[in-house]
Amino acid sequence: MIHMFKSIIISRAKTVLFGVLLTFIILEILSRTILPKTQRVIIENLQQDSLNVKDIKGVNLEFQKEHRGGLYYVTKSGMRVLPNSKTVVKNHYMNGQDITIITNSLGYRYSEIGEKKQDEYRILVLGDSITFGDYLNVENTYPYYLERFLHEKLAKKNNKLDVKVINAGVGAIGIENELAILSETGLSIKPDLILLQLYLNDANESLSLKVERPPKFSEDSYFINYLYDFINKQRLKKLYYHFHNPEFSREADIFTVKNPVADEKWEESVKGFNNQIYNNFQDWGYAWSDKSTEKIKQALIMIQDLAEYNNIKLVVGIFPVRYQVHANILRNEPQIQYTSILDRQRIASIDLLPILREKYAQDKVNIYYDICHYKPEGNEFIASKLSDFLEKQM
Repeated sequence: MIHMFKSIIISRAKTVLFGVLLTFIILEILSRTILPKTQRVIIENLQQDSLNVKDIKGVNLEFQKEHRGGLYYVTKSGMRVLPNSKTVVKNHYMNGQDITIITNSLGYRYSEIGEKKQDEYRILVLGDSITFGDYLNVENTYPYYLERFLHEKLAKKNNKLDVKVINAGVGAIGIENELAILSETGLSIKPDLILLQLYLNDANESLSLKVERPPKFSEDSYFINYLYDFINKQRLKKLYYHFHNPEFSREADIFTVKNPVADEKWEESVKGFNNQIYNNFQDWGYAWSDKSTEKIKQALIMIQDLAEYNNIKLVVGIFPVRYQVHANILRNEPQIQYTSILDRQRIASIDLLPILREKYAQDKVNIYYDICHYKPEGNEFIASKLSDFLEKQM
């Protein structure tokens, strides 16, 4: 009797197991044939002993970089990229490409940096995801193009100076974090020049979310990746819904007192553009706040002081939001403020907004993937302009 009961239990368990397996196979087939492909990330050759950081926490800097949790970690002074790592992003959400990200022992997206040679000229690039370019292969990032263009310019002059443009960008960080990176690791490579990439949301770090990743054994499953994808989207929506920075809200209200908003086309209407600024005050819109400008100013002065103390030249590239480039009206109030600060501090700078507006007015070609991240042709164009500017600063 007991033996018969066990047989029935085992038989039913096998039936249930077979049903679950069959269901999974059907769902996997449907996922591969019907559902859109999701982004997947594979991290290889990570040497954690080199981190010297306790309680490393993988984070995702934005949902747009979902499943990127293992690429970043948190320190007391902000986000960092894992050193000595290789990350392969399959089917990146932004462009559908497979992206490879390799970092050196400092966590920079650059080859290993040894002792400085006599004929080397080192440019350290500090910035956020626009600089790091984790949505593109390294040869399509603007620091890579910039190094190539500078080599070409020097070659025409028969100048054998070996220029190295070192990418120390980290996604979603702010200018204070960039100051920390300069202090912690940037000075150690003995740069001759610092190029600071300044974007409109750099007064603060961007909103971050730790994204759950599927178990390693299931990372090749389309269905499981899609399931995790869906769950993370819901978590992100909840995060954005509940996120509320009182300072941003107060500053947004102050902005609307001086700048009326209306549900009109932002390309043509001042009030419509004001509405875009107001709706994005948790991000780039905050650049229209005096408090944001003051934060940028104080951090710039500290970076300048550190650079001058170490006999390093500091230059700044001001990067616009896409709305500023594509609008038929000119809204450059943050750039005016930044340029004023930089001029007073005698920091050389290049404002990319008029350059990009002129280009767009001529060809109407969109070089953005979203509101701030550039396509390869956009990065190449920007690097060409930066190379003209930097050649005069070297």
